[in-house]
Amino acid sequence: MRPAGNFLHFEGTFRGIYRGGKVAASPGTHTFKVIDWLWLEITPVTKLEHRLVDEERVSNFFFASELPMPRGWRLPGQRSTEVILVGPERKAFAGTIYDAVMWVNTPDQNQPEIIIKESSGKPIAQDAFEINGTIRFSIPEPLTAAAPTLAAPTVFPLDTATTNAAPSFTFNDSGTAAAQPSFTPPPPPILQTGTGKKASGCAGNIGGVLLALLLMKWMPIVGIIALLGILLNAIQLPKNAPSTVTGNEKMGCLSIVLVLVAFGTCAHAFLHAPRVTFYALLFITIIFLTTRVNTRAVWKVLFGIITLLSLIGYWSVNTHFDWKRFLHPPKTEGRVRSEPPVPIEVTDRNGNKQPDSLYRHTAEWDDFMNRSYEETYSTTLGQFTQSSRMHQALAGVDPRGDVQTYWTSIYQALVTNDAAKLDSLAHYFADQRDSLSLNPTETAEAVVTFIQEIPYYLVHSGTCEEAANAGNDFMAEYHAEGKPCLANMAAGIQGPYEFIHNLKGDCDTRAVLCYTILSKLGIPCSVWVSEVYGHSIIGIGTAASGNNYKPVGGQRHFATELTAKGFRLGMISPDHTDMDNWIITLKTS
Repeated sequence: MRPAGNFLHFEGTFRGIYRGGKVAASPGTHTFKVIDWLWLEITPVTKLEHRLVDEERVSNFFFASELPMPRGWRLPGQRSTEVILVGPERKAFAGTIYDAVMWVNTPDQNQPEIIIKESSGKPIAQDAFEINGTIRFSIPEPLTAAAPTLAAPTVFPLDTATTNAAPSFTFNDSGTAAAQPSFTPPPPPILQTGTGKKASGCAGNIGGVLLALLLMKWMPIVGIIALLGILLNAIQLPKNAPSTVTGNEKMGCLSIVLVLVAFGTCAHAFLHAPRVTFYALLFITIIFLTTRVNTRAVWKVLFGIITLLSLIGYWSVNTHFDWKRFLHPPKTEGRVRSEPPVPIEVTDRNGNKQPDSLYRHTAEWDDFMNRSYEETYSTTLGQFTQSSRMHQALAGVDPRGDVQTYWTSIYQALVTNDAAKLDSLAHYFADQRDSLSLNPTETAEAVVTFIQEIPYYLVHSGTCEEAANAGNDFMAEYHAEGKPCLANMAAGIQGPYEFIHNLKGDCDTRAVLCYTILSKLGIPCSVWVSEVYGHSIIGIGTAASGNNYKPVGGQRHFATELTAKGFRLGMISPDHTDMDNWIITLKTS
C-alpha cells in the first residue's frame, strides 16, 4: 500500500534478476507472464523535481506500483523481491520503492529496443535472467529532515557497453550530483545453494527427527507437525538466497536420508508388494530425487511432503500399523461391549422351530506390539442355557479329594462341553495369525490380550456376602469397594461359553477360556492353580523370557497372568513367583 505524504523522485540505473511468474494472459499463440523479480540493485543518479508517471509509461517498459511487491502470505522457502539501493558514500541498504518505471538498455546499435516482457537478458539459472537498464522511482520523503534544495538535475552518462557497474554518486552542498571515483557495487547474489551443510545442522535435523518420533508416542499430533516442520526446514533454501537455484545445488543430509529410505522402500515393494505399488513408489522416488536440485523451493516442499506421506502409508500398510489406535491411545477400561438381544428362531434336533435370542458382542484390543484387533462374535441364549445346565451339574463333584484331581475334572468337563461352541472365535485368531504372519508367541499374545481386555468379575460358589466374610483379604477388599460379583456358580467358575456370553469371569474362568482357544490353535498350554495363592493362571508353551515357567512334557510352559492388562507371556505377580506353589491341572497333549 502506498504510504501517504510527500515523495522524493529519482532516475538512475538498475541491475536485476527476474524470472517468469504466473501467466497473466494467453492471447493467440502468445503467453504473457507476470515478471517475478528475485533481486534488484538500484543506483540513483539524478534527483527529479517531479514526475509524470503516466507519460513515462510509453513504449516498452516495466511498471510496478511498489517493489518489493507485497505478499499476503508465502509458502515455506518463498521469498519477496530483494531491492537494494546503492546510496551516497558507497552505502547500500534495502528499501521499498514506488511507481517504478524501467527501460532495458540496448546492447547494440543495430537493435533499437529490447522488449522487457520477453525472456531477454543473460541467462544465469533455470528460468532466471539478469538485465540492466534505466529506472525512475519514488520514495517517501523523510519526516525528520528537510529535503535538500537541488540545482537542475545532472544526468551522468552510462557506458553499459563496457561495464554493468553503475556509477556512485553524492550530492554536494549546492544540490548537484557529483561524481566520485567509480567502484563496483556488491555483486548480485549467486543463485546456488546446498554446497554442504555444517555437521551441526545435519546432526540437528537427525536429532529433531528422533525427538519428533518420541513425541509421536505420547502426543501424536504434535509429533507429526514437528516431523513435517523439520522436513520443511531441511529442504528450504538458505535465508539469503533466492528461490531459484542452479544445477550445482547439492542435497542436504536429511534429503539424502529420505532418498535412501525411499529406494529401500522400493526394493522392499519389489519383493513383497504388487507391481503397481512398486512402480508407483519408484515413480514418486525418482520425482523426489530430481526435485532436490534445479527446482524452486515450492516444488521441493510439495514433492517432499508427497514422498514422506507415501513412505508412511506404505509402511503403515505393511506393518499393519493402526493409525486409529495411534491417534487414540488405548483406554484403560475394557473395550468389550454387548448389544441387546435380537429374537431369532432355531431348529432343534427334531426339526422343530424354537424361539431363541441372539447376542452380538464386539471386542477391541491391542496386543503388546501395538497391533489392533476387532472381533464381533455372536452367542445365543439357547446355547448359553445348555452350557449353564451342564455346568451346574458339576456341583455334585466332591471337592474334598485331591486338589489336582478335583480341578482337572471340573476344567476338563467345561472344556469338553463348550469347545465346539468356540469354533468361530478360534477361527478369528487363526485368520489373524495367517493374515498378519504371526508366530506362535504373537498368536498366543493376541489371545492373552483379548482375555485381559475383558473387565474382571469375581465368580463365587456361594453368595457374594459369604465370600466377602470368608476371611480372604483380597475378596474382602474387592467387595468393600462395591465391585460386582457373580454368585451361586458351581465350583466358583464359569465355562468358556458362559464367559464369552455374559463377559463375567475371574482367574480360573479366564484360564480355561484361554486354554480352550489356544488348544484349538495348536499352541501348547496348561491351566495352573495354587491353594497357597488362591489363584489360577495359564501356562503357555511358546518362546518367552524369565524364570516363571514349569516343564510340561519336556517343554517350558511360561506362567501368564490373565486378570489384568499388561502381563506378557512369562509375567505374573511378584508375590506368585514360587513355582513350587503351582499345580498343573490341565494340559494339552
